[in-house]
Amino acid sequence: MAGVNDETLLVSVKEGLWTANDPSFADKLVGKTMDLKGVIQLKFDEVIGSGGMGVVYRGKEISGISKPRAFKMSRRSSESLEDLAREAELAGTLTLPEVVSTEQLYRVGPENNQIAIISMEDVNGPDLQKIVQTHSKMRIRIPEKLLGLIVYASSIGIQHAHDKKVIHRDIKPPNILVGENGNIKIGDFGLSILQSDGLEQIREYAGTPGYMSPEQVRGEVPDNRSDIYSFGVTIYSSLTGENPLTAGVTSKKITEILSGIGHAQEHGFPDLKDVTIVGEELSDIVAKSLKFGRSQRYQCAEDLGQDMLKYMYDGGGVGVTKPALQKYLDLLGVQGMPNYIRQLQTGNRTKPPKALVKKIEEAKVKVGALVKNDYFCLENLDGSLLPLDNYSN
Repeated sequence: MAGVNDETLLVSVKEGLWTANDPSFADKLVGKTMDLKGVIQLKFDEVIGSGGMGVVYRGKEISGISKPRAFKMSRRSSESLEDLAREAELAGTLTLPEVVSTEQLYRVGPENNQIAIISMEDVNGPDLQKIVQTHSKMRIRIPEKLLGLIVYASSIGIQHAHDKKVIHRDIKPPNILVGENGNIKIGDFGLSILQSDGLEQIREYAGTPGYMSPEQVRGEVPDNRSDIYSFGVTIYSSLTGENPLTAGVTSKKITEILSGIGHAQEHGFPDLKDVTIVGEELSDIVAKSLKFGRSQRYQCAEDLGQDMLKYMYDGGGVGVTKPALQKYLDLLGVQGMPNYIRQLQTGNRTKPPKALVKKIEEAKVKVGALVKNDYFCLENLDGSLLPLDNYSN
């Protein structure tokens, strides 16, 4: 259907003639507006993700007023359609701001050949994986106190899901989002199940291998403590830059990958404090999350979050806030900052241009948790401090 015009494309989608398995489908829908029953219009502005279940767009839902939205569109198969409908059903029960809000489910096309579209809150910010990657490129890591804030807020969203009997099954850095003003949210409930689901209702081995709990790897029914294990791997890998479960796995065969992960889980791997410089309390929180047996882990996400909160604020330390997190992330994106960080890592403490000095001074006021011995400090990959304002001139 190369060269198809807008009207023909949209009619084709609605009549079931266009398949999302067509590799050109996602891009050709960008810039188009789909009219649903003459009441709602969905405008697809850009593709922001794709996977086994379908394509995710950023766009607008127009019904009198225009609202920013993210749209997740299923591939045209009964399995993909029902998976997306179930995701909307489960995620739609979650209402706290620490969870990406699911607004509506639309079914488009003839009854025997439909696609589903979930209309969701547009977080419009990076996920934790992208934040970690940004840091790694500059050979620094997320400051542990700021990561603590992300963990604490995420624990609220995870606990809320568990309170509603929803098990996420895919907690990992890409599914923890940081939106405008540092607001932190859990997203992508595509693999979620109800706590009451048995083996006959779930898929074996559903999840992302490097973040799966031991019981998921063994094909057992997961529960809320399975999410806590995945959360622990997320914290560990975000601070070290390496996933402890897949670090020694070289095979691309899923059975061998799962076997290697199972071995690492059963026989253990180094505590966080033995790999990088962190507070012992933080290392203990992660270690408890990663216990092999479910009964030895945190029994609920709320307890993990409360321990993280104590670590962040107790002992007279300075806590952090969502605006402080946003200010910090903005600072990393300031022009010239990556080059200045590389300069400091070579031992060159020459003062940067005035515009950059001003940005550092502003961040120092807003992000007090990163002030050590009167200097505003980032953290190198090994956890050692990197003062930004210890100038030699």
